[in-house]
Amino acid sequence: MIDTLRLAPPRVAAATNDPLWIFHEAPRYYGELGEFVQDRYRLAARFGRYDVFLRRDVPAPSAPPATSDAPVARAMIRSPVASYRRQAIRRLGGQLPKALPEDPVAAILTLRALRDGGDIRSSGLVLTGLRARHPRIRGEARGAARTLSQRTDAARHRWAKDFPSPRTQARLAPYRARAELLQNAEVLEERELAAALLAPAEGSVSAESSRLP
Repeated sequence: MIDTLRLAPPRVAAATNDPLWIFHEAPRYYGELGEFVQDRYRLAARFGRYDVFLRRDVPAPSAPPATSDAPVARAMIRSPVASYRRQAIRRLGGQLPKALPEDPVAAILTLRALRDGGDIRSSGLVLTGLRARHPRIRGEARGAARTLSQRTDAARHRWAKDFPSPRTQARLAPYRARAELLQNAEVLEERELAAALLAPAEGSVSAESSRLP
């Protein structure tokens, strides 16, 4: 398939920027196709989970007007419907709540949303959950910690090659002291999250991708 694409590369390519399951299920094919895209295309836009790439000889279109559905997404975080919670977290991106809800049920639903749709930028809420007195909250936080660490590893392989961006690194800086304390924690999920937070940035971030979330 890649040989066919080389003969007639399309003007536009699209890919998920959350390659957790794709990368781990088919790393060789994902990597080879990614090399083709990185060589011939540039990142042009990001819409939620999806990145849009333009062939390097194609002019960039004008940017669409900025919109925000953050208020609706914040309300959906605690929905009893898993798919609504997942989409709410992904829509919020870096605009997450500053703290877990005091209500245990709401806190548990928030942590499940982070597990299903969050990324390493939401690690502050997960770290709070790991210190909670309520055992169910701690358990949900451990599940979220494991998925965040796996998603972080996969994000380093996404085609845009823009992870972690300087903005993400700055957002994670306040959590690194806590992560250092968790490196030798008894719980595996806590050690995995610590490793994800402390992993050094690799490679360079392009000017185009550094402007995207």
